[in-house]
Parts: sequence; structure tokens; C-alpha cells
Amino acid sequence: MRQDEIQINLHGAHEAIDPRAVAEAIMAVDKILRGIASDSPASFSVSGLSVGSAHISVRGDHYRVATVNEGLTTLSASATIPAGWGIESVTGLVELEHVRLRRGVEGVGLRINEAITAIDGVLAEHARQSIAPPPPSLGSVRGKLYRYNNDAKRSAGLRDYRTGHVVDVHFPAHLTAEVRSALDHEVEVWGEVRRDVEDRVRSISIAGIEVFEESRVAVTLDDVAGILGPGWTGGLDPVEWVRRQRD
Repeated sequence: MRQDEIQINLHGAHEAIDPRAVAEAIMAVDKILRGIASDSPASFSVSGLSVGSAHISVRGDHYRVATVNEGLTTLSASATIPAGWGIESVTGLVELEHVRLRRGVEGVGLRINEAITAIDGVLAEHARQSIAPPPPSLGSVRGKLYRYNNDAKRSAGLRDYRTGHVVDVHFPAHLTAEVRSALDHEVEVWGEVRRDVEDRVRSISIAGIEVFEESRVAVTLDDVAGILGPGWTGGLDPVEWVRRQRD
């Protein structure tokens, strides 16, 4: 087979395999390929199809196919996102393993060149673990509080000043007044932080909140009175000085 092809093998008795298994397997492999980081456009096509068991060949580009092959080796051994793979690729592999639950499918495998990989429960579990979010930890987030919902979930939205991303804020009942009064202000909140697999803060269940003073305070007439000093009119009465400016 060609070096830019992946062959999907759905093992099962002739005329027994659910046709949805074929469609879902093709979509899963398409997702795996599209999640591979590459400068070349993502363009794939079905290059072969045969039945008995179902064998479908998908043609892409050599780099992506080789990266998929190397990634399968990595995930066979450990729960690590393979080099060059994105989360979408790993998710596609998990979805491919689900195809074996379709009627008539006795097993799923991928063939790339001479390498044949069984897409089984062990491989899928490694894939799931590799993209599982880390456990909650204690931490803090600083940014502008711009959304507030005093519903049963008691939630708010905060735009993290470091990343620009929105962080969901959950707060206990006794902090309701403080959170409401902090709306549209810059704040720092601390508590139990949840991150995604890319270490981005997605939400925080807060134990406390601090509001920072606004950087710009409203200016009143009293604040500017006398700012020019007593000699700004050159000895003239202020009314006379204004009249001369108009003239």
C-alpha cells in the first residue's frame, strides 16, 4: 500500500456489519488526520473499499500518515498525547474504538505501510487518559468580572487578564453580595481551580474575592479648583480676563 494511505479494517462476518460502522470509522480517521499539525492543507479521500470484513483505505499526505503511525506506537505504550497530535486526533482515536460496539463488528484495526495496530480497549484508555483534565487545585485568577447570575448555580464570568480567556466563577451564597458589587471591576478571586488538558483555567469555585481600586477616579470641580495658581490671569479679574479672550 502507499505511504500516504491508512487502511481501516473492520473485522466481522460477511453481510453482518452495520453500515454506520463504516461511516463512523471513516469520520474518526478523518478527525485523527485533521488534528495533526501540518503546514499543508488537510485534504483526504477514500482510495479503496472492499467487503467481506470491511476494508477502507483513506489517502492523505505522507507527513500526517507517518505522524499517525508514530502516535499509535506512543499511545500503545503510555497515556501521552503523541508528538504532532492535537486533542482532536486523540478524540478521533477514542471514537474509532467505539465503532467496535456496532452490530457485526468484531474488531477494529489500522494498517499503515506494514504496521498493523489493533484499536482496542487498552489503546483507547491510554488515549482517554492522555486528554483527561488534571485534578482540581488551589489557585487564583485576576481579571475583570463582567457577568453575574444569581440563579441556583450562582455563577459569574471573569476575563483572565493574563490570557484574555473567560473563566467561569462559582461562588457560595455568603459571597453573593460581594460578587454582585464587584461587577465590572477588576478583581482577584481564589479557591479551587479547574484546568483543561492544555493547562488553561476553565473555572474556579471561589473562597474569597478582592476588588482592586479603579485606575481612573471621576474628577469633580472641587478637584480642579485652584490648579492653575493665583497668577494665571496676570493680575486681571477672572471675568475681565475671560472677556478679553473673547475679544
